[in-house]
Amino acid sequence: MKILAVDDDEIILELLKETVACSGFEDVTLASSGQEALQYIKTSPVPFDCFLLDIQMPHMDGVELCSRIRAIHAYKKSPILMITAMSDKQYVDRAFAAGASDYVTKPFDVLELGTRVTIASRLVDELKQAEQAKFENVTLKERLEHRTRHEVSDPLPIEDVDGFLDYTAFENYLLLQSRQGHFTSGLIALEIENIGEIYSRTPAEDFYYLLTDIGEAISDTFRGKFDFLSYRGDGIYVCAFNRGRSPFSDETASDLRLAIAELYLIYGSGEPMNVTINIGEQVAPGIFSSPGSLKNLFKAIDNLHHIQTTQKIDVATLLKPRRKQMPWRSKILKNVGRAS
Repeated sequence: MKILAVDDDEIILELLKETVACSGFEDVTLASSGQEALQYIKTSPVPFDCFLLDIQMPHMDGVELCSRIRAIHAYKKSPILMITAMSDKQYVDRAFAAGASDYVTKPFDVLELGTRVTIASRLVDELKQAEQAKFENVTLKERLEHRTRHEVSDPLPIEDVDGFLDYTAFENYLLLQSRQGHFTSGLIALEIENIGEIYSRTPAEDFYYLLTDIGEAISDTFRGKFDFLSYRGDGIYVCAFNRGRSPFSDETASDLRLAIAELYLIYGSGEPMNVTINIGEQVAPGIFSSPGSLKNLFKAIDNLHHIQTTQKIDVATLLKPRRKQMPWRSKILKNVGRAS
């Protein structure tokens, strides 16, 4: 795995290089600034696989560098680990919002950092296998179907929607909050109840667009009231929020119901989808929550199985029979983008 480590402290850079080398990763390029890192990225004949970034650097901090790396198409999914002494929640949130995959605080534990880089290496291998799979089929149609083929349980990334994190990054965010004793983040889960039927009746590409549109509806409805969202698979979305500003209320439930109904979701046959959204009971961690644990996340998801009828959002009844059924918005927008 080819790694680029960026820090304005030369001693830290050498320590990073030696640490990851002990875990079997010896191909490490060192950069002492964001500008130097971008130059390496631009001129390297072989793309980098993983990035280790310090946050607090002069001229261009690690968060800005992370955002600029993510803006490069080839690195949209590459693991980016923030390695910094800045542990305040505001810095953590900025880093993950910019596209960070994980966050390790200084002084870092050698074993922990090696483990995190090893996990990143596995993700790199998965990304390379997925990329190679694109070229195994002959026709464009087969390539597209292979690219978008997935199981209903897969935690698919919801891209280009405000506040969404890849599910692995979302778990890493929660683990970091727990380890550092930040007990401000509450959790709530939402579920497409009839996801199995929708999945079985929807082509892979359209299924992804459907998840994206419902994710966008959730993001828009909860705007300003949550920290991050993610899609876990099996029709389940999870939301982390400041427990002092819960995103859910009767009003937001009504707004979400209308937002999804206005998508006019249909099957290829033109038949309306009978979409029902379940909202679980909120989980607010306390000062006695277990550090380094995802227990509260699992509890929020488990709460979906104990919901009250009033927390079900059945949008099928809101579809207006007199109004022409239209494909959902993101599919239209994405197809227009391909044609342009």
